[in-house]
Amino acid sequence: MPMESQQSTTEFIDIKPSTIIFKEKLSSPKHSEIFLVSIRGRTCVVKVRHDTGPNPWANPDREHNIFVCESRAYRRLKAHGLCDRSIVPQFYGIIEKIDPRDYYSHLKKFLNDEYSPNAILLEYIRNMERLDALSNVTKKRIENFITGIREIHKAMIEHSDIYPKNTIILRDHLDGRVIWLDFDQAQTFDQETLTEEQKEWIEFEEHCVIEMGSDMVSYNAYFYL
Repeated sequence: MPMESQQSTTEFIDIKPSTIIFKEKLSSPKHSEIFLVSIRGRTCVVKVRHDTGPNPWANPDREHNIFVCESRAYRRLKAHGLCDRSIVPQFYGIIEKIDPRDYYSHLKKFLNDEYSPNAILLEYIRNMERLDALSNVTKKRIENFITGIREIHKAMIEHSDIYPKNTIILRDHLDGRVIWLDFDQAQTFDQETLTEEQKEWIEFEEHCVIEMGSDMVSYNAYFYL
């Protein structure tokens, strides 16, 4: 399997600037810079997040810090075995309060931030492409698309950004595997304190994913009759 998780699933500890070798920038979304890096001989993806600080206007019942959302979700997902089952990428840890001067040529955009950036380390997955209703939808992939979100919900996580663009398939695999990504809006709940409102959020999200899967199958069938 062309997934880095088959080489190692352990988290990095005590990462120093000298151990990170930047290979290339993969993307530059609004609140992040995403790079392909090598750390201690292991190739992985590092998502460096701008920290905007506290938001006094935010809904107190929801977490809004994207680094907190994503790191908290991945820790829960890893603990529940979803990384090892390839429902989500392997999680390799975090780097907190980065000094962008240590990586000046790569993190220039963070130099003037009020708060220090943080980073999440994830598996680098080769030969992937986004799940797409026109080009690569199959019945098995849609089944796994739905099964994946159900397993995420069993871990008491609401993904909160459930569009197909946040899932990938592996081109070289015929087993219909679908991997869920991008937990930067995810809400991580505790079973013991789960409220009725939070339960409704999770149930509604699953309903939406089921409907979306059905629509993608129908859309694909219409164009390939």
